[in-house]
Amino acid sequence: SGQIATLASNTVTNINSLQNTITAVNALVAGVTNTASQAAQTAALQQLDQLTASNSFPTQTNMAQASQQASTISSTMQQLVTNTVQSWEGMDNNTGAQDLSWDGTVAPNSTDSHTTVGWCNATPTSIDPKTQQMWETVWGKQ
Repeated sequence: SGQIATLASNTVTNINSLQNTITAVNALVAGVTNTASQAAQTAALQQLDQLTASNSFPTQTNMAQASQQASTISSTMQQLVTNTVQSWEGMDNNTGAQDLSWDGTVAPNSTDSHTTVGWCNATPTSIDPKTQQMWETVWGKQ
């Protein structure tokens, strides 16, 4: 979650910075629209030069980095969803074994200490019928 929080924070900062740049450009456009004033046009060009010099506009490299980060986040989130579903089903995400029990014990049939604790394995016969019914109502019959 620390990686996601860092990326989210950086994304918010970048969005706010770009929003400020867009606001400044809109103000420049508004300042030179329908005017023949050489002074207004010169001032607008100077402000545009300042924005450019301060690296306020995203570069092609920035866009490629953002695209790669979006791809990485998407892939990570897809894996998180897959692992979560498998853990809820009682699957050990490290070994692929269906050996995690409903009662919260870790891999009762395994000596692997790195297994995922699965407490929502809805396939054992020892599940309370009301719990099973609720599970099937919410998630569908497995």
